[in-house]
Amino acid sequence: MENVEIVEITPDEWKTLRDLRREAVMESPAAFGQNEEEVDSVEEKEWRTRLSKHSYLFVKKGNAFVGMGCVVPEKNAKSKHGANIYGLYVSPQERGNGTGRKLLEALIEHARRWYPDLIKISLIASATQSAALSLYESTGFKRIGVLEKEMNINGTYVDEVMLVKFL
Repeated sequence: MENVEIVEITPDEWKTLRDLRREAVMESPAAFGQNEEEVDSVEEKEWRTRLSKHSYLFVKKGNAFVGMGCVVPEKNAKSKHGANIYGLYVSPQERGNGTGRKLLEALIEHARRWYPDLIKISLIASATQSAALSLYESTGFKRIGVLEKEMNINGTYVDEVMLVKFL
């Protein structure tokens, strides 16, 4: 985790989000709902919109972006006490050294600061991603359910695990 910082980027830096998302779906296809073709089909306007409407945080090491995640609050009055974390990704060379934990903790703290009604954060992870599940559980997330056969990756069905952390 040497010399990494957690940063936000502007919509003008949309290519950073696109490129890191492409890397994520190529490197860890079971961890993301999109495939490479779907990422490539998203237009610039949509990438810019995502960065302006949602709370993305990025991990930067030197001049390279090596991780990202997004926290999105629930919008409806009855559920605005919750938020969801999406798209958490750390490049393989940065895994196992605390970078993922630093990013996850920053996303949680960011959500606490920006969403005053927040009492819980939810996320979904592929059942095949044991290191990610271990990270989430070590930071207080609890498994609350399984979405069976949620994704079909080249003919293989993959379950997803639903987790929640109460703040």
